[in-house]
Amino acid sequence: MNNDERTGLIIEYETKPEMILNYPVHCFTAKLPQHRQYTGIWDCDSSGTRISQKVVQDLQLKAVGTVTVRQCEANEKVREVFFLSIALSPDIVFSDVRVTNGYFPPDFDVIIGLDLITQGNFSLSQQNGKTIVEFLVQ
Repeated sequence: MNNDERTGLIIEYETKPEMILNYPVHCFTAKLPQHRQYTGIWDCDSSGTRISQKVVQDLQLKAVGTVTVRQCEANEKVREVFFLSIALSPDIVFSDVRVTNGYFPPDFDVIIGLDLITQGNFSLSQQNGKTIVEFLVQ
């Protein structure tokens, strides 16, 4: 397959690589189809996508169950499970994504985990002093 048959996004950051943390993510549900924008983090160390309590409240999400998760500090926590749709760009939309809620650093509401990242080809590079993030899906 050549790159013309893929959908993707390429993001160029003028300065610091940590700016890839500030990525606009749109979340919505069938009940509330109008997209709401949140600030996301690409996290290759997180096996699943997580959302903040703000997203839960804004989209009026109802938990469909709970799951025990192990976080980086190695302790286990019980988290609620939700389903919603996530748009990373107009052409990259994931429907019925299983997400959990959890701890978030200030100013962030969505952690884009490996469950979504592995649906495409994710790369990070430096070119001419710019940080380039590329995410292509088939």
